[in-house]
Amino acid sequence: MAHYEGRRLGIAAALLPALIEALESAVEELLEEAPKAAKSKRGPTSTLERQIEQISQLPRAKQKFVMEMLDTVIHQASQGEFIMQSVKQIIHDIADHLPEQATLDDAMYALYVRQKLEEGLRDLDEGRTYTQEEVEQHLLGKRPS
Repeated sequence: MAHYEGRRLGIAAALLPALIEALESAVEELLEEAPKAAKSKRGPTSTLERQIEQISQLPRAKQKFVMEMLDTVIHQASQGEFIMQSVKQIIHDIADHLPEQATLDDAMYALYVRQKLEEGLRDLDEGRTYTQEEVEQHLLGKRPS
């Protein structure tokens, strides 16, 4: 039976009437595709997962822009040059990645995203982080044990 459930073996069409009768079910139930269980961890969704979901809802052009920003931030952080850049360098870097039809709002949003990424990396470097359990306890109004 495990071979059939694991889809390593198929059920012969000639056996379907006997199976239907033995299992007391309809053809549709036997042929229906079992819903695939979502692979998820227990507990609330992480901020990163929620942000990725929000990014996936953006128009393609904005998704591309956010991915380019993330690539730049990740590259610069890995090179140790992320925090060392001057504001002027950061603005030039952002402007280089903006599409030609970008608006001032797009540029300000990019600066905002960049600022938040820098703050997050600085917090991470300085150990200002929380575990999933600490966040859950805080949100539920409980004190850590």
